[in-house]
Amino acid sequence: MVRLVSLCVILCLILALGIMFFKVIMPFILPLFLAAVVAMISQPLLNYFIRRTRGHVRFAAGLTTTLIVSAILVPLCVGIFLGSLQLFTAIVDTLDEANWNKTVKTIREKVEISNDKFQQFVNWSHEYLEYDMDSLVTTGKSGE
Repeated sequence: MVRLVSLCVILCLILALGIMFFKVIMPFILPLFLAAVVAMISQPLLNYFIRRTRGHVRFAAGLTTTLIVSAILVPLCVGIFLGSLQLFTAIVDTLDEANWNKTVKTIREKVEISNDKFQQFVNWSHEYLEYDMDSLVTTGKSGE
């Protein structure tokens, strides 16, 4: 009996530690998987550079690493640069005096339309509640 209780306690501890281990490792599983995929994909490239450098493995590894990192970073940097350029252009166009006045006018018109629609909704709600109250009062009186 004591052995069974001891076995259950040990199994519960192992299960709890396994769950905690998985919760700690979980954020790293996707990056590890992606690193494995990149390593598998870059293996033929490394073999190509080893052949081209006549067996200089370290130099070939450096060339492979440089090529893979630049293949990732160059498009990323170009995208960030183009996005920041578009943001800068949009800000300059918005802050231009003529466009600024037009933008403010458009915002004021939309807010005014929004206020009108809100006021219509409030009026409709008030009318509906009055109608509902009147119908409750009339049905209450007829039920007496």
